[in-house]
Amino acid sequence: MAGQIAYRLADLQPVSSMGNWAKASTTINGVLFANSIVIDWAGLADAQGQASQGEYNLERRCSALTFTAGIADDAPADTAAQFRVYSDDVLLAQLSIPFGHDMHRSILLPRTLRLRLVALAESHAAPKAAFGDATVYCSRLD
Repeated sequence: MAGQIAYRLADLQPVSSMGNWAKASTTINGVLFANSIVIDWAGLADAQGQASQGEYNLERRCSALTFTAGIADDAPADTAAQFRVYSDDVLLAQLSIPFGHDMHRSILLPRTLRLRLVALAESHAAPKAAFGDATVYCSRLD
């Protein structure tokens, strides 16, 4: 992403968020991600089907998003989550990831105004899902 500025989503203020959506450091599959967005459903008797999301205004200035998705290593071992990425309500990626695994993604953003990240619990036990070091590459964000 030559000539562009890297912005960690954890450092940007979401224009809206739902659920337990927080900036935190976390370890996914044995690797530390210091600037992550972490979603924690702890305390729910049955987490399956519970969603959390955050939306970011990218001002149509960003060309790509990178992240590593997975379940935090301190979550229960029998947990899983689905991760979705939307550009202006168009689904760009959907990943289902169980505990102990991770997936790295680089996604092109087609002149995105609003970026939405969604995490959906796929297990009854409460997962702790993370978009590890999620970064957008932009010409400049105000």
